[in-house]
Amino acid sequence: METQPAAWSELLATDPAATPAHLPALWRALAEVLPGMSVRFLAVEADGALVGGAPLLVERRAGLHWLHALPFLLSGAPLAREGRHAEVDAAAGRALAGLQRELRAVGGEWALYRPCGPEPDAAAVGAPAGETRTLEAALVDLGAGLDAARARMDRKTRQELRNATRTLAFAEEPGALAEAYALHAAQSRHWPGHRPLPLELPRRLLARARRRPRPSTRRSPRRSTSRPRSRTTRPAVVGGRVGGGARPCARQPGRERRPGAGRALQGRARGARAALPGALARRALRAAGGEAGGRAPAPPAPPARARGGRGVRIATLANASVVHTRRWVEHFRARGHQVRVWSLEPAAAGFAAERLPHPPLPGFLRYPLAAPALRAALARFDPDLVDAHYVPNYGLLGVLAGRRPLSVTAWGSDLLVLPGRDPLQRARVRGVLRRADLVLADSGNLAAAARALGAPAPRVHAIPWGVDLALFRPAPARESGLLLSTRLHEPIYDLPVILAGVAPVLAARPGTRLVIAGDGSLRPGLEALARRALPAGRFEFLGRLAPAQMADWLARAEVYLSASRSDSTSVSLLEAMAAGAVPVVSELEGNREWLADGEGARFFPVGDAAALARALSAALDDPAWAAAARQTNRRAVEERADSARNMARIEALFAALVAARPRSRG
Repeated sequence: METQPAAWSELLATDPAATPAHLPALWRALAEVLPGMSVRFLAVEADGALVGGAPLLVERRAGLHWLHALPFLLSGAPLAREGRHAEVDAAAGRALAGLQRELRAVGGEWALYRPCGPEPDAAAVGAPAGETRTLEAALVDLGAGLDAARARMDRKTRQELRNATRTLAFAEEPGALAEAYALHAAQSRHWPGHRPLPLELPRRLLARARRRPRPSTRRSPRRSTSRPRSRTTRPAVVGGRVGGGARPCARQPGRERRPGAGRALQGRARGARAALPGALARRALRAAGGEAGGRAPAPPAPPARARGGRGVRIATLANASVVHTRRWVEHFRARGHQVRVWSLEPAAAGFAAERLPHPPLPGFLRYPLAAPALRAALARFDPDLVDAHYVPNYGLLGVLAGRRPLSVTAWGSDLLVLPGRDPLQRARVRGVLRRADLVLADSGNLAAAARALGAPAPRVHAIPWGVDLALFRPAPARESGLLLSTRLHEPIYDLPVILAGVAPVLAARPGTRLVIAGDGSLRPGLEALARRALPAGRFEFLGRLAPAQMADWLARAEVYLSASRSDSTSVSLLEAMAAGAVPVVSELEGNREWLADGEGARFFPVGDAAALARALSAALDDPAWAAAARQTNRRAVEERADSARNMARIEALFAALVAARPRSRG
């Protein structure tokens, strides 16, 4: 039958062998996130009343069937009323054997782990065709505390726990699920016949678990006593209703049907889905180990290779003229991945990118019209992952390309500004966010905006890109009175406010000068405005700078200026904080995530040139405060904005995505 019997809840409450594997929510979650899965139920009735039963999942792929009761050796032995377990086990075995013949199933498993109650009868276990493996497990009741539980253990178990705790640390960190999953996928990629559970499944189950009271019992490991090639250590999952002391349970047989012809097909189909590319796997191992306690990541290992030595294929869709795109791509290329960039904008000098068709049309038409050319290019490249930047433009292009998995990275104004003033942009943004497999944001306010616009919350991750702390660092000497702006010359960064606010400060302080780095569509007008508003010889426009040049200017500058009207986490701000230029910046939520007015920075209201002048004067008038602010800001970026550490976290998310989701082609 396809629905649970009405009396199933009663069995859950009365059978002491019931585990979370028997909960309907688990079956539904498995069926929702595992391709080709549907829920079935084996019900055993006597005189019209339910006396027992078991859930199972039927998997159908390529016209073939597998039976999972339950998959991954979850504790899914049949439940039964008191005294009826042997009868129910035998009936369930016959029913599974009948379903196996009916569907001509080529594989699967029947996990008959029963933490409490009679051992399953050998005849029942032997009913379905296949091989039998035996695992051994123990339950530990922690209700009376760890010391009481340890006193009830045998000497061997106590010794095993002591050995484990010498090298392992145990903690709950739901936010590290993606990194932990990547670590598991990396370790298990060569296990014969193993397929990691999709990442979405533990996300859903953890979300449900956080809404329920925690059970008092805990899990203990099983030791495999069968063939050595089974290298997994699977936990015995028990619910809060399971009582009893710390006693070993009976040896429980596990049933796994693997006819010779079906085994090879099954292994190939599952292995293709579970394979984790080597470079991402090794990076995921370091990310999972290096993040704990805020420690610095381990030194990078030599770049690994996968898929015949090619590395991971990443198709990045982004504005190739922007320095942030170059830094992002060069990180993954340095890690040994094959990254190709497609852009409608021309690439910066020395940066390898492929130009997409760019007819002279409005942006809302120009990007979608590039989709056919991109689809053809991706068909030749065959990427493992599509990595799109700026949601309504390249994110939309990524969706139209039809390739999965798709990661979308928001840059700030694409979620914080455009959706609020343009209904078409809002619709595009919502459509992209709903379809993306991973959404990256560099600040909490940007992540909140992504969720508000329709991105599924479990797929959204707030991780600042960070800065290169070895490159951006204070210089031995700083140029007194050097004021530096590094933002693009575009309307959102409001450089006219900087010029108007700096003008009275330059007039009052002969030793100050303004240097403006960057470029953009407003540059000619800004240069003309500066000539009218500022003293001659006291300002300079530098144009675009290479990262090393930018780091040198920030290390010498006394003050960093930004009048942006909207920001998430500004990389330019983090660079200034790392290099010791004191920020005088507009008061935005994205800036408040890193700074407090009067501590590490001076704030002024958006668009208020007079307030900018007052904040700038306050920063210049108090050298002792400025020195303390520099120390505060450097500590902040070292703790939270180390690009090596943060990009490792992003790479681990990519690893989990590649491992969990099969590639699809448009």
